[in-house]
Amino acid sequence: NTMMMSLISMGVVSMTWMLAGFSLAFGDGGGKIIGDLNYFGMMGMLDMDVWDGTTLPPLVFVVFQMTFAVIGCAIISGSIVE
Repeated sequence: NTMMMSLISMGVVSMTWMLAGFSLAFGDGGGKIIGDLNYFGMMGMLDMDVWDGTTLPPLVFVVFQMTFAVIGCAIISGSIVE
């Protein structure tokens, strides 16, 4: 079922993004393409007032970016069915 596959992928991608994905995408160190695990499991996110370069609280920025990861997986899972 396409709808169930999208719902399950939404849960899996959300948890993966919160644990390690955000840190690998937006971490401070690491290489030029991939970040480090400074924010693994959202460590240190509650201590910051705003995300650098924005006026958003850090968790709002994390959830905003997570929507794009979820939408990307939903598009891929929908294209597999077709």
